[in-house]
Amino acid sequence: MVTDDPQIIHLCDDCTREYDAAIINDLGPIDPREIPAEQRSRTLNRFLPKIKWGEVDDVVEDCWLWNASTLSGYGQFRYWDVSKLAHRYSYERCYGIEPPAKEDDTEIMHGCGVKKCANPAHLWEGTSKQNTDHAVECGRIDRLPPEQAGEIRERYDEEDVTQRELAEDYDCSHMTISRVVNHVSYSDDDVDATA
Repeated sequence: MVTDDPQIIHLCDDCTREYDAAIINDLGPIDPREIPAEQRSRTLNRFLPKIKWGEVDDVVEDCWLWNASTLSGYGQFRYWDVSKLAHRYSYERCYGIEPPAKEDDTEIMHGCGVKKCANPAHLWEGTSKQNTDHAVECGRIDRLPPEQAGEIRERYDEEDVTQRELAEDYDCSHMTISRVVNHVSYSDDDVDATA
């Protein structure tokens, strides 16, 4: 609800959705700490202290590193009695757009490649494939030729070899091997096409 008091712009979280979107859309990227606390939503006031602001010199260029609980390396933030990823909250609050559901094959991507970053200037929507391709470009995950993925699956199924040993043999991360042997990366069609 908007009031006549110029110091208080919104009083509830539902109303602040429009206000928080206007922060970046109408005013351009600004340091959210410069907004008086009484003009921010209660949720945003809880969110801001969870960022490592001491490491931010440039509010647009630098990552806003999450300094609270994480889930699979991503910041985790509880609001409206639901735990969500911090970067998805930041995206929604600063752009006024609810992030797409994972089921839509659309994700919120980190332009910086840093999972703990919640800087809305570093976030954009993309497909799962675009996100994976970007992660490869940033060096967060390794890209193996499909024929090697087939070899890795075959060796893992038929030999007494660990995922860590395979990671050493193929000079890639343990996570890459795990994604290959668990059929998260590389569809069977991709691997079969090279056989």
